[in-house]
Amino acid sequence: MKKLISFFILCLVPCALCLVGGFAAHAAPDLTGMTTIAKTADTGLNAKNAALAAARSKVFMTVASKYADENAIKRATPSDVVIQNIISTTSIDNEKIGATDYSADVTIVLDQTQLSKWFAERGIQNNLDAAADNSMDGGQMTSIVFYIRGLRDWVNISDILNAAGLTNSIGMSVQSIYGSQATATIAASKRTDFVSALRRGGWNVTDKGGYLQVNK
Repeated sequence: MKKLISFFILCLVPCALCLVGGFAAHAAPDLTGMTTIAKTADTGLNAKNAALAAARSKVFMTVASKYADENAIKRATPSDVVIQNIISTTSIDNEKIGATDYSADVTIVLDQTQLSKWFAERGIQNNLDAAADNSMDGGQMTSIVFYIRGLRDWVNISDILNAAGLTNSIGMSVQSIYGSQATATIAASKRTDFVSALRRGGWNVTDKGGYLQVNK
């Protein structure tokens, strides 16, 4: 029964997201990626270092391959040092470190300028800049990571934005759904109104440097 309910919610969440401001006609580049990572090593610190390196590599490949051929990116084999130079911000949640193990939920935002530069230096054809040119507000978008407990939360967010008159104006574009987390973008010009509305509705909205985190 629980599996049936989970499947039902999974199917309805995208529909609920459509209600929350709708999908933007042209989505800005979504350079945010999330992953849950776990590693073991001879020490907890070494396990952490290995886990974060793996998280960086995984998110980089996932995000970059949205705008260029995945095989071309793999052939370029970016090192961890190179990837770190392309990362704008890193956020770590649910971190657990033991004597020989480490696990965490890692959210990473890539820097558009640095990623575009890396593509050019490696001669990798891509549509990253084209995606920015076609987006709202001249490419100025705000990335959001939602931490949602179920369909009721999405309906609540929808009601809040409707009441604030933001449903049709924020240009929300949902980029991905990963378990209880979802990423989206909104027009940067509506960022302040979006934050104010959700906070008045009882949601926590935190500026993580490269994106907004929304949770109860």
